[in-house]
Amino acid sequence: MSDEERLARERLERFVVEDLPALEEAVPNVFRGQLTDEELMEGARTISRNAEELLEDARLLFENGRHARAASLAILALEESFKRLMLFVHPLVREDQQGRKEFWRAWRDHKVKSSTPATAPFLLGQIDEERRVQLTKALGRWANTLKQRGLYADCYEEAHDNTGVPRWALPSQAVDEEEARKAIELAATFAVPLAEEDARWMLACAGSSGNVLEVLLSLADRAEGLSEGEDWGAIGSSPENVRRFVEAVAKSLGEAGTDGPE
Repeated sequence: MSDEERLARERLERFVVEDLPALEEAVPNVFRGQLTDEELMEGARTISRNAEELLEDARLLFENGRHARAASLAILALEESFKRLMLFVHPLVREDQQGRKEFWRAWRDHKVKSSTPATAPFLLGQIDEERRVQLTKALGRWANTLKQRGLYADCYEEAHDNTGVPRWALPSQAVDEEEARKAIELAATFAVPLAEEDARWMLACAGSSGNVLEVLLSLADRAEGLSEGEDWGAIGSSPENVRRFVEAVAKSLGEAGTDGPE
């Protein structure tokens, strides 16, 4: 055995005996219990900042020609931005064990979060409910596969004479500049700060309401005092469009929330 091989074996044995147990102990357990209002507020602030940082990193990578990784980080920023909305569902299930289980399942389902932007055209009255459902599924699939393509090398099928020809590709070969640009633009549309006053008001509504849809629809009532076209966070539209938006978000959560991993 050469000196190089002996050193490699020693490093491997040391990793298995010493390092791996320590690493396993350092992995935190995910939380599945009850959150107080202040803990939810802390979560909203933390998630907002993380979405902003992910988007900043995506832009830095894009500017330096690393389009694949930029696209993946943009999708992560998109997912994070929609986790904030889901936080305000928690007060409704705080005392319900089964409800909390469903909440945390949806919370950790990335397809729920990445497909929610499909509600935007629905919000603006550009598509009907049937088309919204189709877009929700299509956008969720696109976002998830783009995130994976931006991170991992894979084998793709390339059409040739009506037969599938395998093509191995690096992420830099699988994601082009234009696709990365679209991902960043989409993430930037939704990764906007949530005012603490609005967040606390949403929590108060959730605590006194009977179901998720009522909590989300109450946002439209809050927007009644806004004039037509006045900017309101990521929505920037009329109270009626706010109502359409939150109805669609609630439906997205309901459609996909029970299919995620434990």
